Amino acid sequence: MHVVIDTGINIEKSYPVRLSDKPSDNQRIRAVLKNLVMDCQKYSNEHPDKRSDHQHPRATIVTCSDSRVQLSEFDQTAEEDLFVVRNIGNQHDLCKGSIRYGIDHLKTPLLLYVGHSNCGAVLTAWKLEKEKNEEPPKNEKKLELHKDIEDELKSIKIEKNISYNQAIIDNVHNQVQKAMEAGFKRDVTVIGAIYDFRDDFGRGANQLIFINVNGKKLEKKELLDDELQKYFGACIYPIIGTGELQEDKKISKHLMIDVRQKSKL
Repeated sequence: MHVVIDTGINIEKSYPVRLSDKPSDNQRIRAVLKNLVMDCQKYSNEHPDKRSDHQHPRATIVTCSDSRVQLSEFDQTAEEDLFVVRNIGNQHDLCKGSIRYGIDHLKTPLLLYVGHSNCGAVLTAWKLEKEKNEEPPKNEKKLELHKDIEDELKSIKIEKNISYNQAIIDNVHNQVQKAMEAGFKRDVTVIGAIYDFRDDFGRGANQLIFINVNGKKLEKKELLDDELQKYFGACIYPIIGTGELQEDKKISKHLMIDVRQKSKL
């Protein structure tokens, strides 16, 4: 059954809907609804086959709710590829049941945690940790968060005196470790990665960088075995230290995969 929402906007207008510099909330809502309907229609035209009665994803992925992190950046299959769990800070503890469903019931062999550059959740947790150890500058107010938000940030553990980028790296490592201790009913490979859409880690923009495999932090420039590389269709190229570009700058271009251009294997 097709559900059509009348957004009250002339469908002859350009897509996506363009608004004035300062649109009202009502204009924004109507524009979003129109875009959703048009995207749905476009997708249905491109993928007319009926969905299967059961899902068989290849992987469970835990990523951030950040609107800048879109799965279409590094996965463009039509369906049944990823079982997706999203929350602020790509945290394990906030979605234990959903993650366990993907592993134990859908039997995905891979659990992937994807952090990202410029993560607001990690930044907030990092600032809160700094406030515990030092007074903010006089012209800077302390963070004031709603209890619901503060509660959801508690499982993001930040070490003292580390950089913001290092906090992003450490958060991914910590989430992988939590998964390693979860006691799933079946064997699963747990991978930690960072989607760097801004080139904050010196590997180029729009890179999916793998930094942890089953609790092992990839501290050297090393690739996983060929089978994993084929599975991901991307280079396993680790971050080192704070993510700054190291002295060894001889990086083969074929090892750097721009996820916007990557074709699906």
